[in-house]
Amino acid sequence: MHKSPLNSIVIMSRAPKPGATKTRLTPPLTPEQACQVHEFILKHISDHVAEFPGHHYLFYTGGQVTDFNERVNSSAFTFQQQLGDTLGERMSFAFQHILQSSNQAKKVLMIGSDIPLLTHDHFQEAFAALDSHDVVLGPNDDGGYYLIGLKALHPELFIKHQWGTQSVLQTTLDVIRQKGLNVHLLAEEIDIDTVEDIDKLLTSKFLNNMASSDPKYKRMLDFFEPLSII
Repeated sequence: MHKSPLNSIVIMSRAPKPGATKTRLTPPLTPEQACQVHEFILKHISDHVAEFPGHHYLFYTGGQVTDFNERVNSSAFTFQQQLGDTLGERMSFAFQHILQSSNQAKKVLMIGSDIPLLTHDHFQEAFAALDSHDVVLGPNDDGGYYLIGLKALHPELFIKHQWGTQSVLQTTLDVIRQKGLNVHLLAEEIDIDTVEDIDKLLTSKFLNNMASSDPKYKRMLDFFEPLSII
C-alpha cells in the first residue's frame, strides 16, 4: 500500500456473516448467497482502495477483524470498530477519528461495501473536487449516496436522517445548503440491496463493456448472472 498523510478512504462494512448481511436479498436468495454477494463486492472494492495511494481504513460492525481474513487485503487497511447508536453517529465518529488522528489526513472519502462499479476514477474525481468544494457526494440510484468526501468535520450532515430511505441524499443536500457549504456531485451509481439491483447491474453498459477486456469485470458478470431473476 502507498502511504500518504493527505488522503484516506474509509470502507464502512458489516462483518460478512450469513443471515446478518444483505438481508434484503433474501428471499429469493439464501442467506449464504446474500453473504457471498457481500463478500464479492467487498473484495472487489477493497482491492481498488488498496491500490490507491493513501492511508486507508475499514470500519466494521457485527463481528471482529478476523471475520475479514481472506476477504480483504488486511495489510492495506487500518481496522476500527464502528462506534455509535445510529449509522449517522458511526459515520461521524469515523470522520472525526481520521481527521483528528496522528496521520493528519486532509481529505477523507467514505464508501459503503455495496457499490460494485466503484473505480479509481471515482476516487480521483472526489479527491480533486475537495480542493475547491467542502463536500463530495456520490448519489445512489435509490435516493441515498454511496460516497461522501470531507476535508473538515461537519457532524450536522449525519444527524436527523432516516437512513436507508429515498430522502437521505436530498436531506443531506438541504443541510449542505443551509450551512453555506458547497458540494460536488459524482455520477450516479447502482448499489446492491435487492435482487432487482442485481438485474440493473447486469444490464449496465459499463459492466458489459469492461467484462469484454478486464478479467475482474468478467468475474463479476459471471458471479452475478446466476443470481438474476430476469
